[in-house]
Amino acid sequence: MSRSWRLAFAAFYSVALVVGIGLGLRVMVDGYSPVPFADFWAQFPFIERGLHGDIGVSDLWAQWNEHRIPLARLQFLADYGLFDGTNVFLFGAIAVTSLLLAGLFATAVWIDTHDRLLALGVLAVAATATM
Repeated sequence: MSRSWRLAFAAFYSVALVVGIGLGLRVMVDGYSPVPFADFWAQFPFIERGLHGDIGVSDLWAQWNEHRIPLARLQFLADYGLFDGTNVFLFGAIAVTSLLLAGLFATAVWIDTHDRLLALGVLAVAATATM
């Protein structure tokens, strides 16, 4: 592929990356609500005990539906303890985790192919898809 085509694709991927992230953030901002959603309401007894310092590792590891969600429970505690339960921390954690996942995927592609343009394209698609 010629240099001019590579530059054109790099510009396209860069614009797609910025637009994709921007749209994802816009959806998060427009859809924001501090009101807990669906079955998150059932986490309040855990959060109350946690904010009063009455939890242990077994509480973090306790089964939730068919899952174990210790990291999510720590994030719930951080959101309610530091941000008054506004869900801003949780949405921020989702955005950062999505972008880190996209970056990790693009890095894996770059390590395998050593093609920066392909890695940039993968980053643009993955970041847009996960946001």
